[in-house]
Amino acid sequence: MRNIHFLFSLLLCSCQVLLSQEKFEVSHPQFYKIPSKELPSEIDLSANANGYFTADSFYFDVYVKDDHITNQDRIDIWFGSPWSDFSDYIVGEKNKKTFIFRNSAESGDEANLQRFIQDADYPKGKLKNAESGQEIKPIVPQANTLKREYIFHGITRFEFSSNQSIAKQLELDKYKPLENQLGMKLDDLSTFAKYTVSKTDSGLQYRIAMHNKCLGFARAVKMNEIRYVIDIIDIDPDEPSEQIISTTANRFYGRPYYFNKIALPFTLNIVPDGVPANMIEKMGINQDVIFSGGSWKAYGLNVGGIVYGKDFISEALTEFFFYPIQLIYSTSKTSNNVEVERLDLKYKDATCFLQHEVYTLINNQIFSGKEYRYTNRVESNFINSVFTLADGTTALVIYDYEPVDPLGFGEYGHTADEFISIMKTDNQNLLNIGHRIEAASNIVIGEKNPQKIENVKSVNYVWVDFGKVFEIDIKGIQPKDNKTLRFLINEQGKVVSAD
Repeated sequence: MRNIHFLFSLLLCSCQVLLSQEKFEVSHPQFYKIPSKELPSEIDLSANANGYFTADSFYFDVYVKDDHITNQDRIDIWFGSPWSDFSDYIVGEKNKKTFIFRNSAESGDEANLQRFIQDADYPKGKLKNAESGQEIKPIVPQANTLKREYIFHGITRFEFSSNQSIAKQLELDKYKPLENQLGMKLDDLSTFAKYTVSKTDSGLQYRIAMHNKCLGFARAVKMNEIRYVIDIIDIDPDEPSEQIISTTANRFYGRPYYFNKIALPFTLNIVPDGVPANMIEKMGINQDVIFSGGSWKAYGLNVGGIVYGKDFISEALTEFFFYPIQLIYSTSKTSNNVEVERLDLKYKDATCFLQHEVYTLINNQIFSGKEYRYTNRVESNFINSVFTLADGTTALVIYDYEPVDPLGFGEYGHTADEFISIMKTDNQNLLNIGHRIEAASNIVIGEKNPQKIENVKSVNYVWVDFGKVFEIDIKGIQPKDNKTLRFLINEQGKVVSAD
């Protein structure tokens, strides 16, 4: 009894916190039958529910009318991410690597293993290039080893029992293929759910408080939409099977598309550790996070045609690839005391290049680029530097590139067009430089009266006098093509030759 009173006190505190914050109320005066099951009589089983959502927590007050209460009766609460419509996939393993496929990414489609193997282009043996006649072994698992499985990406499910046992997060095994690809596990989130159960004249009242961590998956800083559903499960000894009613009329297992949907007038308080919320907000990107290891951690997802091998991509079937993203936040100040915030995103996605994005926040304005260079990171005190011009305004150097083929296929698959911009924080460009080194062995400096340099093998940039003088060190294909160009940023903020 003491435990129940203590738990109720925790819930009461949670409710007070909820009511002191901006909140969004929901009401479910009616519960519905599950497809393929009959709706129980109102006396046998019925329910209504109210709820509150705040930026940090969710609270549900559920009244169950039940003529025969047992210790097996329970409530299940599911959450689903707004961008995750299904959970049925086709999974395989090869060389200790997990592959996740589907017939398509369409929410109305299903993962049909027979149709996947027989009716599409999944390889049954070696792949043959129609032009060259060359054969290669597929990098994907053999068709006879594939299995249809549920993967709860963006989905969590919790059980609250009539016997007041500890709240449980159900079906933790449904995350394994996803966890294998990410290299991290979704935490058991049941510790973030508290509840009490009390008897009423006609049944039971459940009072449930849940932290937003119970979502398990979220969109950092920007998330204000939630999918959820409440199921009532009634198990009577004299009934041949369990009876279920739900807050949604179309209740299909593992399909968040059919859950109840709400749009909150505020965003959820969900931010990766060590990264200020305003930084992610200014970046303007959708950064997905998973609650793992006690904190929200960033991850990404690539969805596209299955890559069977070099130069072979499915024209019919879809591959899903989840990958972790390392976030590195840092701050600095310019020589005239302007604060600079920087967030680096490092990851290996489905493309052939290691990704390293750089976001710089200066004077409440965001600038995005990449780390130098795309083929193999090169140390440079020039690229992504922030400096002060003679008139006291702030400027920076931004690097970016556009690969010819993200997967590295084709004659120029491991090449990219590169771009370097020296610009003021008012977006005025001081100098633009373009590279086509691996593909065309040239660089172009400037836009008006551009200087084109050919026979280029590699190029590097260095500040000689930080913020004032820099050099472009060019290595040519032949020693005679080697040269070093020096530039000065003058008192007027113009980039001019210093040679």
